[in-house]
Amino acid sequence: MSSSDIINDGLVSFTSKMGTSRDKAATAQYVMNALNPNELMNAYRTSWLARAVVDKRQDDATRKWREWHTQTPEQISALEKEERRLKLKQKVNRALKLASLMGGSAIYFDTGQSTTDELNVNRVGRNGVRFATVLSVNDLTVEEVERDPLNERFGLPSYYTLKTNSGTQTRVHWSHLAIFTGGDTLDSNQRWGDSDLMPVIDAMKQFEGTCANVASLVYEAKIDVFGIAGLANAVSTTEGENGLKQRYALLATMKGVNGMIVMDKDNESYDQKSATFAGLTDVMDKFQQNVSGAAGYPRAILFGTASGGLGSTGELELSSYYDRTGDIQENDITPAVELLDECLIRSALGSRPEDVFYNWRSLWQVSDKDKADIGKVQADTITALVGSGLFDPDSLRDAAVNMFAESGTIPGLENIAPDDDETGAL
Repeated sequence: MSSSDIINDGLVSFTSKMGTSRDKAATAQYVMNALNPNELMNAYRTSWLARAVVDKRQDDATRKWREWHTQTPEQISALEKEERRLKLKQKVNRALKLASLMGGSAIYFDTGQSTTDELNVNRVGRNGVRFATVLSVNDLTVEEVERDPLNERFGLPSYYTLKTNSGTQTRVHWSHLAIFTGGDTLDSNQRWGDSDLMPVIDAMKQFEGTCANVASLVYEAKIDVFGIAGLANAVSTTEGENGLKQRYALLATMKGVNGMIVMDKDNESYDQKSATFAGLTDVMDKFQQNVSGAAGYPRAILFGTASGGLGSTGELELSSYYDRTGDIQENDITPAVELLDECLIRSALGSRPEDVFYNWRSLWQVSDKDKADIGKVQADTITALVGSGLFDPDSLRDAAVNMFAESGTIPGLENIAPDDDETGAL
């Protein structure tokens, strides 16, 4: 094939000009209108919709928080007390919101070790985490990036520069920070993510602009129209214009006070024009769907509007939303706070027991009746397995405790010591 050969891949019609340079659709292209930090903050502070897009998923991701599992209830209490002391739940929530809005954030946790050296978690003892501070992308500057492709942190920053109010700069190794990023750009050269408002901002403006226009239309819903003989001549002089103003000011007052209008039978006519709002509900509904789709939210969550459609309960949308929020917990929060958690465990307990772990609490709310039904099915299952004689009773006891505890049907069962007996019965 010579260099002069041209390959056209796609549907082309020279009659309709489709697919050619004269096709109007061929002029469409994607461009990125980057929003600066001031615009993002202004949108967040002035638009309820922008705030909802940023806040709701982050609030849900941290709302139920997490549940620690250890050998003793005292250790669980110590871990939860340490989280409260550091205000970790609130700070993770704030860091998530900053990352969603600005594209990135971090939590700096102070252990007394030099910030320029890699953190040694084994040097952290009881009360070893002194405080934790939330930082935005404006507080941190990427200083050095790992360039070795054989390093597990290839392409990630090794050091950051922290700017303080006094104007000084502090070099911070990445291990002293819990890093949160916004929307993924898939750009290996970009050290922070994109704001979650970037792909939504146009849909938001269209929706809010439509709401503003509808609000303005309400003021024009009913207009009084008067026909006046010789109007042009009447307003041609100052005296005539003032007389006309006085005349209709009086007419408006009479209508407002008495609900009646007195008119000149031969020289005036009166009509009333009313605007129609038919179809506006459907228009607003479509704009809501557009924003919800762009933001990745069910309308029931973002707008508080019930899902439409024959037989639709919205349960599938909510289930998908909670799954996505669970992904944020497992794939964003958990890796970000991994080193912080290692320090927190040592700070709370004085050591690092191997059996300490946590689970994110379920966001899906199960009714008391459903819990009771689940518990009954689980109890029947265990009873049937015991009766079968196929399994060791002690093993079944441990499995039953785990099953009841994880499902939440009998909270705290794992902390109750079993009675010692010779039969080992459940």
